[in-house]
Amino acid sequence: SYEKATRAEYAQYKSRNIEDKIAIVTGANTGIGKATVLELVKRGATVILACRNPLLGEVAMKEIRSKTQAGKMVSDYSISLFSGVCVCVEFCFVV
Repeated sequence: SYEKATRAEYAQYKSRNIEDKIAIVTGANTGIGKATVLELVKRGATVILACRNPLLGEVAMKEIRSKTQAGKMVSDYSISLFSGVCVCVEFCFVV
């Protein structure tokens, strides 16, 4: 069953350090995806911005980087091509 988190539980979850984690966020150049990347980067995660258009991913990455210096971001992958997905997956196994 669904349990509501208390404010204290949410604050504890939100403050948890995730520097050892790698996250892949699709649609990372706009909307909820972009907001998700910002929060993960603030918490120290390595985030792969998976976008259909790598140029828009790069623009989003620069904007996010201007808001925070924490974490690492990579946006060189175009998920519109299967080869981009393969390179992205290989990166995750190397890191």
